[in-house]
Amino acid sequence: MTVSQHILRTLLAVLLPVALGLGWLLHSGWQAQQAGVQQQLDALALQQQRLLQGQLGQGQRVAAALAATGWAQALDARRCPPGDMQQYLLGAYGFSNAVTLMAGGQVVCSALPVDAAARLRVSQLPELPGLLALRRPAVSEPMQAPISRRRVVVVSHPLLGSNGQLRGQVILPLDLQDLALPALQAGLPEGLAWRVYSTAGAVLQQHGGSQAGDSLTVQRQLDNAPWRVEVAVPYAALRTQLLRQGLPLMLGMLAAILLAVAVGWLFARYLLRSIRQLSAFVLRVGQGEASLRIQPLGPQELVLLGQEINRMLDAADYSESRYRLLFAASTDGVLVVNAQMQILAVNEQGASMFGYSVDELTGQNVDVLIPQAVQAAHRHVAGGYAANPVGRSMGHRPTLRGVRQDGSEVLVQITLSPLPAGGVAAIVRDVSERHQMQARMQWLAQYDSLTNLPNRVLLADRLEQALRRAQFSQQPLALVLVGLDHFKLINETWGHSSGDRVLSQFGHRLLDSLGEGWTVARVGGDEFAIVVEDAAEPHQLPGVLEKLRQALLAPLEGAGSSRLVVGGSMGVALFPDDAEDAGELLKAADMALEQAKLRQRGGVRFYSEQHVPRYRQELELEARLREAIAADTLLPYFQPIVNADSGQIVCVEALVRWPQANGMVSPAAFLPVAEAAGLLPGLERLVRRKALATVRAWHDEGLLVQLSLNVSAAEFDSPHFVGELAMLVREARLQPSMLVLEITEGAVLGNQDAAQARMQQLQASGYRIAIDDFGTGYSSLSYLHSYPFDRLKLDRSFVARLTHDERARKVTAAIIAMAHELSLVVIAEGVEEAAQLAMLQAMGCNQVQGFHLHRPLSAQALGELMRHLRVQQPVMP
Repeated sequence: MTVSQHILRTLLAVLLPVALGLGWLLHSGWQAQQAGVQQQLDALALQQQRLLQGQLGQGQRVAAALAATGWAQALDARRCPPGDMQQYLLGAYGFSNAVTLMAGGQVVCSALPVDAAARLRVSQLPELPGLLALRRPAVSEPMQAPISRRRVVVVSHPLLGSNGQLRGQVILPLDLQDLALPALQAGLPEGLAWRVYSTAGAVLQQHGGSQAGDSLTVQRQLDNAPWRVEVAVPYAALRTQLLRQGLPLMLGMLAAILLAVAVGWLFARYLLRSIRQLSAFVLRVGQGEASLRIQPLGPQELVLLGQEINRMLDAADYSESRYRLLFAASTDGVLVVNAQMQILAVNEQGASMFGYSVDELTGQNVDVLIPQAVQAAHRHVAGGYAANPVGRSMGHRPTLRGVRQDGSEVLVQITLSPLPAGGVAAIVRDVSERHQMQARMQWLAQYDSLTNLPNRVLLADRLEQALRRAQFSQQPLALVLVGLDHFKLINETWGHSSGDRVLSQFGHRLLDSLGEGWTVARVGGDEFAIVVEDAAEPHQLPGVLEKLRQALLAPLEGAGSSRLVVGGSMGVALFPDDAEDAGELLKAADMALEQAKLRQRGGVRFYSEQHVPRYRQELELEARLREAIAADTLLPYFQPIVNADSGQIVCVEALVRWPQANGMVSPAAFLPVAEAAGLLPGLERLVRRKALATVRAWHDEGLLVQLSLNVSAAEFDSPHFVGELAMLVREARLQPSMLVLEITEGAVLGNQDAAQARMQQLQASGYRIAIDDFGTGYSSLSYLHSYPFDRLKLDRSFVARLTHDERARKVTAAIIAMAHELSLVVIAEGVEEAAQLAMLQAMGCNQVQGFHLHRPLSAQALGELMRHLRVQQPVMP
């Protein structure tokens, strides 16, 4: 902000209170004037009310006196003395006549002469019946006098006989033009107006102009008075009077303000000349003209300030000469950063360390040297350092990452020193090469330089960790050693370079065949080790051994363009059966490998022979399953799902069967083998295509049923699942609404957000979705409202306990009721007894499935069954 702006703000700061005070003064004057005028109006209204009240009281007293005279009591016209009545009227200002009327309305006596026409008008007076009926003194509403023909208000007094009978009235008319007027006070604004209203709201008297519009109004009415006085003054008249009285004061204050502004501006110009000279000098020095000196003009304070600046510049020149010498000679990078994290200075070593020139880096924010991912954290740390700036030596600082201009990273160590004027000086040392050497040495200590696989040292460490996990989970673990056959012959025939190339290729092949997450190490020479965790999982170890066997049989590149099939033997040791620590386990596996090479090269040798038959059987089963898939001999079977009430088949669940000459192979035997060997997706695709084609054929016959498909966790997690399923459904010419996808809780445990999005995509396409085996998971209830399920398949463990477990019955009933509240179709599987079916029907279960109703059937047998039952088109829930 400039000095001119400061001065202008100061003037405004002074003038604003003055203007506010002037406004407050005008407002206070307006309020005071309005209150004063209101008091005057109130006094004027009260005065007018009292005048009228007194005038009316005089008339009432005269009427009472006349009513008390003997001739008035006798109502005798011959004795009526008009002169006496005139005397009475002298005491009543404004009353022009006095009249006595009989009860029938005939004029008996009048102070003024009354002719026949006037008497007739009196008798025809509309207000006459009301006046004659009054038995107490009263004041009438305004009327036209029948004798004087003037606008009057009548004061009446009844004439009562000795027996209390009403004989007539004494009437005194008060001319409205003769109403008493108040004395106006001096100083009232122009435009004053008042009105006098009767009790009925009729205007008795009006003075001045109209009272309508924006005006200050006061109303006054005495207790029991038949008058109401309203006095008003227009606000415009009040404002005019206020301006007329306050204009000289406002003009005087305005003149004082203008004079203050003029004097302040002249003084500011006087100051600004010297300040601008000093400011221009400081700016030129800041731009690098450090040799300049100033001879300031103006006030003594500015002259002294200029001399002090000259002295400071001389001292700074001397200090800077020494600083630049040290700055340029440093072998480390030096950066000077201000409190706003802006680089004020950098030496050549510091700029080149980050790929900049000195001019490119100077003036930039220090964020350009910090990785974007940690910039926010760096600002937080820098803020804390600014609050408590202390020196930090390089030996006590961690290694940090910086960013070069080309985007590459550099490892640095930093020493910080706070500056007296704020900011910090940083000494930066490039330690990238040292860290690379350390990392290389550490890598060489743990990895094999030929194959880039872990060596024996790192294998021992990972094996120890795996053993601890196995002990905690109480699961077995296997260590497999693979030794290449006749590798010495390769080295002797084609040379060690060819042997090294074969070892490197074989190591990468092992990694490729097993996938990520496996520990594969080279333990020496031509031997490799593989750690197999969760070896108790169905067919986990046989699947690994088969993959290793395939890797050994695949040809490798030899010398020139030759292809070699090296082959190899395998030794296997198991924890905890064969050994309980890493050293003993490795020794047992090595002994098994030696036995394999001695007895039969290319084979597999277990340290304990008792494990051989089981694993051999599983390997044989996997080989036969591969042949069955290749020959397309697997078939779909279908188990009906029926309506619990009608028994009608509404859906069929697709199952897979493996027929052989001596009978079916149990799915419990071959499905785990397929999953461990990675054969399950292809198997499911083949059987699913057959099942869809079968359902399409049934639909063409008019046998309309839904098809329920089981979806494995691995298949559901695949990004290609939705597309592949849609392709199969299109091939079968089926609508997605005819398919029910059974998904287990385990399919959504890994990535719940992705699973929810995939289910919503399936539901939007028209598929029905069922949660399978409900009640077996630890958080099944939370899935019901988090995922778009249409059906709930109750696990068979609940159904099996229905007939003998009361708690199972209550839980089952609660699950069914809860599912119905969520609009889910409930399907109970594993119904084996009629009693179970009856209980489920009583609980309101929608659909049931089990051997009591139908066993899994081939496509032909189920088609004949549905034709026999004459299946009609069901209502698809």
